[in-house]
Amino acid sequence: MSLHELIQHVKRIRCRPSSLHVTLVSNRATLLGENGYSTIKIKKASPSNPVDRDMLHIARALSTSIITTAANLRDEPKMTTSLGNWSQLCHSNPPTTIVLTRGGHIPLHHPLFYNAPGPVQILFTGNGPPPVLPSELINRGVIVNARPGLNASEIIKDLKEDGNRVTIEAGPSSTNLLYEADAIDALLLSTFFGKIDCCYIGGETNLKPFIANRFTEI
Repeated sequence: MSLHELIQHVKRIRCRPSSLHVTLVSNRATLLGENGYSTIKIKKASPSNPVDRDMLHIARALSTSIITTAANLRDEPKMTTSLGNWSQLCHSNPPTTIVLTRGGHIPLHHPLFYNAPGPVQILFTGNGPPPVLPSELINRGVIVNARPGLNASEIIKDLKEDGNRVTIEAGPSSTNLLYEADAIDALLLSTFFGKIDCCYIGGETNLKPFIANRFTEI
């Protein structure tokens, strides 16, 4: 499938309120002799190619909300929600980046809070006191929304009911639960079949049932 065809396919998915999971995985069969997939941590020397980057940026640009987690920010100190060269695809305003946290352990000096293309919101779902923002983040417009006890699938459901097109960039500890709750509408999957150092390998992700049942959405 050409880049143009991929773009048109993602546009069709994004023309309605929906949730799209974007992930990069290693085929564990090539790495450990096992079945299944493991996520790849996004670091400076992680496997990548221009088409993958373009598709990630396009998926973001066609969204109204980008969901990630505090755990992702801790694991990926250089992570951004950049739109690359595809900001012209935004329907109106740039997407809002939503950082989910239950424990409140957020790296508040992470560059994502300063270079996100649109507003940034911390969605705190724990039962304790919400995180306190430093003045520079308050001045940047970052807000904390406390929703004690709310789980990720409920958050996505609420966003979709409000007409949002949600892109999800989170690790398997979050997304496996979303798949179990049938909260993912579409999957944008990149699979790396080459050799990779174990330091880049994340958790195992349970994508096979989704792929088997929803292949036309990929």
